[in-house]
Amino acid sequence: YPKGAKRGEVLKWIVWTSATLATAASALSAVVSSNSKGAVEKKSADLVNEEERTEDALKTATKNVSSCLNILDSALQGKNFILGDSYTLADTQLYVIVSWIGYMMDTNVFTNLDKWKKRCTERNTQSK
Repeated sequence: YPKGAKRGEVLKWIVWTSATLATAASALSAVVSSNSKGAVEKKSADLVNEEERTEDALKTATKNVSSCLNILDSALQGKNFILGDSYTLADTQLYVIVSWIGYMMDTNVFTNLDKWKKRCTERNTQSK
């Protein structure tokens, strides 16, 4: 866990992931087809009626998630991980939410994000 200013950057990304990215992903999971792998489970309190799973709701939720992924994609420009060359707890949290989003929409269109996901996956595989 980094010290000094880097610690603040890690905390910034952890909070952003929880408060912004995960919130947008949750909204998407509520409106994707209930058969989707990333959808809210049928017994969840977050489940919305099938009538609320409209094309407009899906477009809005997808747009909101895409906006978040654009922010993340830009932040990853020229970096191996969110803070540069070192993998941090923020990368772990981001990876989990981005992976979940990947069940609901194509995230491979975000070039920097796609490369980052591959590095995270390789790193996680090597550490086993």
